Formats: sequence, C-alpha cells, structure tokens
Amino acid sequence: MPAIYAACDAVVVPSVWLEPFGLVAAEALASERPVVASSVGGLPEVVQGGGRLVAPGDEAALENALRDLSHNPALRQQLGAHGRRAMLALTWEKAASEVEAVYRSCLRSPVAIGSRA
Repeated sequence: MPAIYAACDAVVVPSVWLEPFGLVAAEALASERPVVASSVGGLPEVVQGGGRLVAPGDEAALENALRDLSHNPALRQQLGAHGRRAMLALTWEKAASEVEAVYRSCLRSPVAIGSRA
C-alpha cells in the first residue's frame, strides 16, 4: 500500500457510511498524502487538518476540493505533512489514556441502567 499511496497526489474517501475510524484515510495521511473525505463517522477526527472534508453525497463540494488540491501542489504538501505528523502522534499509549479518561468520567457520574440521562 505505501507504493500505491506514494503514487497519489491525494486520496479520496467519499464514504456515505458512518465510518467508525477511517483506516484508508489514516493510511493515506501516514503516507503524507492529503485526504478529501466525507464528513461522516470518525473521518472528521482522522482527517482533521490533513485534508478537506465535504458533506456526504455532495459531488460539487468533492469536485471543488479535488480541483483546489490539483491546482495547488504547495497545499497538497502542507496538508500531507500535517496529516503525517498527526498520524505519527497516534500511539497505543495515547489511545489507552483517552479511553481510560472516558471510563473515569463515567465512574464519576454513574447513570442507572434504564434511566433517561
């Protein structure tokens, strides 16, 4: 996959599904390629400043984002570099720490099963 990503100017993830994470976007960003993705599920969190987000199914917005990137190599490089730094910052330790923080937050304010919190 690294060779395929290296051959791309940008990677498009036009998902209409609620992607829980967006592995393709993460791999592209780790390969220093900007991503144009739908703003659904976990994609916005993955893509952040490493690309452009468009509304799912908005073909005109997708076209405009790709056109902007195709005409601006400096922007592609900037977004790709930002995306790679973001992906390199993802670690198991960080993920575990964030999950632990969520659990601790839940323990501080328990909700009874069946209640309408």
